[in-house]
Amino acid sequence: FSWPPTPAIPLHGVILRHPPNSGRELWLNSPDLDAFSLFHQLRDTTKLWSAKQPIDFEGRYWRFTNVELLPRPWRHGEPPIWMGGNAGNSLIRAGEIADGWFATSASPDKFKIGWEQVQAAATRANREVERIETATLATINVNSDERAAAADLRRYMETYYSMPYERLTELLGCCSGSGAACADWLAGFRRAGVKHLILRFGADDQFAQLERVAADVLPRLRAS
Repeated sequence: FSWPPTPAIPLHGVILRHPPNSGRELWLNSPDLDAFSLFHQLRDTTKLWSAKQPIDFEGRYWRFTNVELLPRPWRHGEPPIWMGGNAGNSLIRAGEIADGWFATSASPDKFKIGWEQVQAAATRANREVERIETATLATINVNSDERAAAADLRRYMETYYSMPYERLTELLGCCSGSGAACADWLAGFRRAGVKHLILRFGADDQFAQLERVAADVLPRLRAS
């Protein structure tokens, strides 16, 4: 869910091979480079996304000859590159060089604290803060029976992560209860600066959650 609704595509990793099955590969997860270098490495290779024909390129980390990337992105220009993380250098890098910051904040207040650090880093780097997109992962369980919702969410999260739920809620945003309660909690992220919400349903019955969120949460968010 976005304010206003906007499509977003997360990018986890890229392998470029040219020609197909040739064994000539460009891996963008080299263990020899730190995260800052990997980001610039990816920036180098984004030249391929906007090229209309095979190109030669010599950048900071990569040199390649007669390479193209297919299929090309549907959007004009180069796809935006987002960075994740909730603390330390990840916030600084997001502010200095990324197109967007993808958090997993445990609460709107914690998101706000991180976002302030991202903005400060962007300002120091002479970047326009308004151009940095923001998102957070939020796990919810919608049920008018609040006790059932809480138990279902706890079971889902502890099974998925093999960690105590109390510890998980210190690291990840989780909410259970009625549609109104979940919508109010999610709206707090908007007030803290989130533009895109990545919703995860903390329940075994994903389709039931989807129907409840569509009927009782999204309309409230749109009206907020």
